[in-house]
Amino acid sequence: MDAIIDDNSYTGLASFAPIPLHVSSPAIKPEDRKLIKAQAVEAMHLKAQQQIDLLKRQAALIMEQARELEDRVLISQQIYEATMRFSPSMGRPIIFTGATMVKLFYP
Repeated sequence: MDAIIDDNSYTGLASFAPIPLHVSSPAIKPEDRKLIKAQAVEAMHLKAQQQIDLLKRQAALIMEQARELEDRVLISQQIYEATMRFSPSMGRPIIFTGATMVKLFYP
């Protein structure tokens, strides 16, 4: 049972004393709650910004993959709309001539 008689005296367990009771006792310094809160908020903002940056990089990669897929679809559409004397087979290189020489590989 802790009891504070006045500002300068304390009766109770020494391990729970709000003030040092002996010369060799460690100094008890009050915590700067504003500093602790500011550091926590700063760390939270830093972590959130790191996650936002990661999501932006992932979104950019997905958009690049979508553009590449659209390009592949456009090229495939042009190939199948062209007049050919053969049937393209999947998984083998296709070489055709037109305005430029193009070699396509299908995954």
